[in-house]
Amino acid sequence: MIDPVLRDEQPHPIRRAAANLNHVHRFVREVDERSPEAMTLSGILMSLDRSVRDVSAATHVEDFLKEARSLVKHAQTVDRLREDFQHPPRKMLQSAMAMREAHDALLDAADQLNKTKDLTAPF
Repeated sequence: MIDPVLRDEQPHPIRRAAANLNHVHRFVREVDERSPEAMTLSGILMSLDRSVRDVSAATHVEDFLKEARSLVKHAQTVDRLREDFQHPPRKMLQSAMAMREAHDALLDAADQLNKTKDLTAPF
């Protein structure tokens, strides 16, 4: 069973999303390492790694807004993947809770970045 990483375990929303997606990615790779879902999750994980670095080094408020838009797109992709995993014959229902947590963390991070008025990362 994939246990989701909750807010109290990892308060940084981008890192929480990455932790949850990493669990799901490992599960998906065990089923089919070359599946489109595994590739998509791998790409999102690499992008989240970049996002953490970019947010930490942001020099303009616009940098935060750009990352926020990117995080929302990732959240939409995670939501689509989660819906796909719930249809038979896929046996990936165990990942639904971790994917929901990742989705919510991505939206939380995007919301915090959108509300940023200065150059201090909100997390």
